[in-house]
Amino acid sequence: MIEQALFKKLIDSLWPTIINKASLTKKLKNLNAANAYLSAANVEKVKTIWQVDKEVNLHNFYYPTQIQLEGNKIKIEGLNSFPDNGKIVIQGTAGQGKSILMRYITSIELKKASTLPIFVELRKISEKKSLIDLILDNLKEIGLDIDSSELDALFATGKCSLLLDAFDEIPKSLVNETITSIESICNQHYSLAVIISSRPNAEIQKSTFFRVINLAELSPADFEPLLEKLFYSSENNIADLLKAIHSSESQVVDVITTPLLLTLLVIIYKSFNEIPNNLSEFYDKLFTILCYRHDSTKPGFKREFSTGLTESQLAKLFDSFCFCCMKAKVSSLTKNEAISLTNEAIELSNSNIDNAEPFLNDITKVTCLVVEEGFEYHFIHKSIREYHAAHYLKEHAQERLKIAFYNHASLYCENYYQELKFLESIDEYNYKKHFLVPHIDYIFNTANIDKNNINKNNAINKIFENINVLIDDNGRLSGISHPKSDILINNIFNLYHDLVIFLFRSHENKFAAGYNLNKQDKTINEDKNHITKEFYLLDFIEKYNMTEKFSEHTEKLLNKLSKTQLDAIEFIEKSDKIIKKISF
Repeated sequence: MIEQALFKKLIDSLWPTIINKASLTKKLKNLNAANAYLSAANVEKVKTIWQVDKEVNLHNFYYPTQIQLEGNKIKIEGLNSFPDNGKIVIQGTAGQGKSILMRYITSIELKKASTLPIFVELRKISEKKSLIDLILDNLKEIGLDIDSSELDALFATGKCSLLLDAFDEIPKSLVNETITSIESICNQHYSLAVIISSRPNAEIQKSTFFRVINLAELSPADFEPLLEKLFYSSENNIADLLKAIHSSESQVVDVITTPLLLTLLVIIYKSFNEIPNNLSEFYDKLFTILCYRHDSTKPGFKREFSTGLTESQLAKLFDSFCFCCMKAKVSSLTKNEAISLTNEAIELSNSNIDNAEPFLNDITKVTCLVVEEGFEYHFIHKSIREYHAAHYLKEHAQERLKIAFYNHASLYCENYYQELKFLESIDEYNYKKHFLVPHIDYIFNTANIDKNNINKNNAINKIFENINVLIDDNGRLSGISHPKSDILINNIFNLYHDLVIFLFRSHENKFAAGYNLNKQDKTINEDKNHITKEFYLLDFIEKYNMTEKFSEHTEKLLNKLSKTQLDAIEFIEKSDKIIKKISF
């Protein structure tokens, strides 16, 4: 194969460039390149939500993902779609296909053999397995058994690339340690391309080493070509599917902006021959389909679950299990964790089963919403856990527990972003009363800003006083930093982050690479090719006469928050009046 020949050529080009590591040189010389390529190519094999029983090659169904770059949509064709030696965070919401994209980039890089791509699933980081351990394990799987010092020498060749998938799935207690490890690699190896995928609001987006690039949402124009790729071997009438989608008045159609949602919509439509009316119906029908789809070709046969529960009882227990996983902040679980959280869910839902094993069998073998791999369990997609955790709060949680969750989420909303988005839709009254209104109060009170009399100049001083910007030697914005312990800033991270990026991207041509500030000016990353400097934000925008524009945008954002709260209060009062009119 041409790809294998190119890969062997890459390996042969590596060992002559190794400096002061004879052991690594010897291992590279002895590496069976053909076997290494075949092992590395396993990154292309994945299980999909519509075909969970066997692996599929991603090239059979992959639809090119686009990114938003400087106002344009750009199709990802591999590492060459990013700046040279790129340190990039690819940011996308649930179901946008981040993991498939990362595997696709790895596969393309493997075929081109321009670098040796190392793909790591960050969800596997644990107390026993660090990032470096996982990288070394990855290389060992292709036959290159090296230690950490040899890894440094390998990275120093400039012929490797690192693709780190799902930063947001790292256990919270290990995030800072992992960031330190990533930044250390970046600092030591400027020529190493490091691409990281993550949902919004993760800590890695705040790193000074990385540029954040957003995935583009699907548009209706993407539906047909995506469906043709997804169902390449099927006899589905795609024209009928598209007609049903575009002619539907369902609220769901308006939020089909990711490949996952479109795929799930098709699965539901095939079974019910209709488009669900809302997100709650959407996910509920999905659970029903997955409970019985393996039996759909067997007339008169109705499967009995291992738990002995009915479908509705199993759904309630699954909701409870997802809530317990959310509370424990896990989407990947060891066997012991899965058993422990199942037992907790059994008690919480008052389910009539004696132990965890039957439930774990039902959700892995019947619904396939959770996948068992070796001694670990993980949700087939994180959004499944998030919806059903939200559904538990909506349908099954006692009032005291529901209010306690909303109060907690008001302080740490970045930990429950997707669950809150679901609750906004399915539990609108309680979401607005117990979360949104007090949360906006908290933001204004913490910043000491009067929401009824917003002074734009005072506002920027109070909100942005601890914010620094990172400028590279070409005068471009390369990052934003702030104290990680600042709860206020964490809660409005998207507001200020998007604002700063907008203003800086539109004024980059004004910035001088050699500009220094007296208040705060320090070099934080420097080698012979690259310098990054950190500046106090408010001094910087004053220097470039951006203060007025910055203040105006800040005022607009705060006024928007205030109006959102007023609209929510109006909705709550209107709902209360309707209830008061009801008598028996």
